[in-house]
Amino acid sequence: MRVDFFADLYGALSSVPEQRIFLFMAGKRLGKRHADAIAKSEDVAPLKDFFRQESLGKLEAKSLDAKNGRFTFVLEDSPFKTALKRPCCNVASGLLAGYVEGVYKRYAGAKETRCVSQGDSHCEFDVQVIGKDIIA
Repeated sequence: MRVDFFADLYGALSSVPEQRIFLFMAGKRLGKRHADAIAKSEDVAPLKDFFRQESLGKLEAKSLDAKNGRFTFVLEDSPFKTALKRPCCNVASGLLAGYVEGVYKRYAGAKETRCVSQGDSHCEFDVQVIGKDIIA
């Protein structure tokens, strides 16, 4: 019953535009926190392990272009699926952007380009580093 409650709560929050931003930013904060101890590299094993350990699905790197600050991740078995017919993995988007931002110490954004809630077989995220440095 507890899982149903949190799934319903997430679905309700995801249906409100302002709350989608909140969910993204909460995920981003968590992603940055988990990136603090990771050296700058293209090794995303710690990130994949984090998703697995926290039951957030199976994460794979589809493409990693550190030179240009562009990354694409695939997430299978997303726990963020809702009945909404639009991208809804706001927390996962935030986690990925926050992780990249924490590792590279540069602002990063993320966009979910595929989502199981839209009938896709998996979720996919494009993460891009944006030029400015982060002031710590």
